[in-house]
Amino acid sequence: MKYNIYCDESCHLQNDGNDIMIIGGVFCPKSKTKKINKEIKKIEEKYSITKAEIKWHKVSNNKLEFYQELINYFFDNDDLKFRCVMAPENQELNL
Repeated sequence: MKYNIYCDESCHLQNDGNDIMIIGGVFCPKSKTKKINKEIKKIEEKYSITKAEIKWHKVSNNKLEFYQELINYFFDNDDLKFRCVMAPENQELNL
């Protein structure tokens, strides 16, 4: 089976003041990608979210219901999986 994998990292800069870096990925079967994208777009439209990228550090009370529904969608969907790796003391990493 082929998968689509969407990766991102946090705290990747050597001097950002954080001592942990996280590299994570969400993945799903390639055959389910269009269906999942459409369902996420419906959630975004329901809450008038128009940005291309959802930023978790921008969670606010006025968008809380949107993020809760998105999280529930993720955990209710057996086709979506998540994995991450945590690297402590990112200032010592050879980037």
